[in-house]
Amino acid sequence: MRTNKLGRTNLQIPVIGLGAMFVGASAPDKPGDQDEELAAQTVIAAIEAGSTFVDTAPVYGGGISERAIGRALRERPDLAETATIVTKVGAQRRTKLLL
Repeated sequence: MRTNKLGRTNLQIPVIGLGAMFVGASAPDKPGDQDEELAAQTVIAAIEAGSTFVDTAPVYGGGISERAIGRALRERPDLAETATIVTKVGAQRRTKLLL
């Protein structure tokens, strides 16, 4: 797969990455709709296909996304050498705005 250099880094990122928001859940508020094994196999298939840039966050699928990525890399540690996993940190959703 074609890659591009990421900014001023030496990282080569594929032009197609895996956005893992719904890996492990059909929607952010419906964690557990899919099983974690299927989610891990999805991650493995994407990385094997050259989509080595994987974007996730702790809130995706109620945490299932990050667990599935971890499971995939434990099952296939060889993929960890080529994969770039990115995650996020930040404010949690609140029902009230605090001023």
